[in-house]
Amino acid sequence: MPDQTTYRGAGPSRPSPAGELARHLEARRRQERALRRAQAREGRRRKAAFGALALVTAVALGLSFAGRGQRALANRPSPARRGWSVAAPLLRATPLLGAVTAGRPPSIGFPKMGESAVAFGGSGVVAESARQKPVPIASLTKIMTAYLVLKAHPLVGDEPGPTLRLTAADHQAWIVASERGNSNVEIVRGERLTERQLLEALLIPSADNVADILGRWVSGSDKAFVSLMNQTARQLGLAHTHYADDSGVSQHSVSTPADQAYLASIAMENPVFRSIVALPEVAFPVMGYIWNYNPALGLDGIIGVKSGFTPQAAGCLVTAAWHLVGGRKVLEVAAVTGQRFGLWQAAQVDEALMKAASADVRLVAPFGSRRLIGRLIAGWTRQSAPVGLASALRFAGWGGLRYRGRIVGAALDRREIARGLRPGDQVATLVVSDQFGPAFSVPLLLEKALRPAPPGSLGRLSGRVVRVAG
Repeated sequence: MPDQTTYRGAGPSRPSPAGELARHLEARRRQERALRRAQAREGRRRKAAFGALALVTAVALGLSFAGRGQRALANRPSPARRGWSVAAPLLRATPLLGAVTAGRPPSIGFPKMGESAVAFGGSGVVAESARQKPVPIASLTKIMTAYLVLKAHPLVGDEPGPTLRLTAADHQAWIVASERGNSNVEIVRGERLTERQLLEALLIPSADNVADILGRWVSGSDKAFVSLMNQTARQLGLAHTHYADDSGVSQHSVSTPADQAYLASIAMENPVFRSIVALPEVAFPVMGYIWNYNPALGLDGIIGVKSGFTPQAAGCLVTAAWHLVGGRKVLEVAAVTGQRFGLWQAAQVDEALMKAASADVRLVAPFGSRRLIGRLIAGWTRQSAPVGLASALRFAGWGGLRYRGRIVGAALDRREIARGLRPGDQVATLVVSDQFGPAFSVPLLLEKALRPAPPGSLGRLSGRVVRVAG
């Protein structure tokens, strides 16, 4: 039966009521089928999303628990995986090194203005003023800049290092620095300067424009180098230090004297850095002679390290001098910030701090003559082996200072595990801190060989260290 009737006349054909109803019902059925298909697709999508979320959550929880436990030397590795390594776990005990000597630390007259601190090379910060909050540090920033340049491009002895050809942009940067009154050295387009000459310009007259040149040389851009500075500060435990630039012109480059004294004690371990900051003056291309801005240099045995001044930071100065302690040369470092009357006032404060701090310093041996402080038990063998220091631990300190040792496992290469551990292999590090922060770290070495892991057992490695003497 036809679903519509045709009417004669002028207008178009009209559907019959019965045909219109049938088509309406068919359209409804098509809509319902499309709706059910869409609902099915949405259900499958939600199930997939939920599954992915559950998988990510499970992986995150697994990694979290694995990181917290730190009991296994490694998860099961793929046999084809390259560059695989395992981390020896933290030693279970934390040795308390205790009061290094009887008595109290000497009384130090910290200045009422600004902040200050004292550190010994190889011993960390041993005293700091009560006011230790991050403040602008001006050109003390360049200590980190020089440290990173020498780390990226090491120099030995008197070698000049690579030569850099300076550009028109470098010349223009010198003009801008001069107009702004920033410390600088003149740069000429096409001039060639060695790494050592640039470090001399950075550390002696504290050239801000040279800090930018060196930072870009190391990292490719100012931003990348500043990021490296902050990353290194975190690695060194400089908890109150943040760099906003490589020169210290920015008032947002901040730190504390304690952090800067500790950093300077590390930088002064480099003989090239040490030799440059000790120079009172040096011949320099185009400029002629450049002079050291450190007013304390040469007074009372002071051999460096760095000065800084901006209106926001006021006078900032880090100084260092050698002292003979128990027949051993020990480097003492003093740092001061916020001296409103400038660098000469900062120099007087540093000199007074160094005299007071060195009055009662002595060599401390917290373990006596003992070297062995623990045992390593390997998960792939029933053997154990003693773990100890390369030599008896001795460092500079005062009476009443208390030190804590945290023992951190070292990363072991898969090949080392496969061949067996040998005497002298580093399996951990003793990280020593006092109440002022990190002091130093020393490697812990295996004293006895451990058999190789049996074939096929590398996926089941586990290990722990027990019984730490303290």
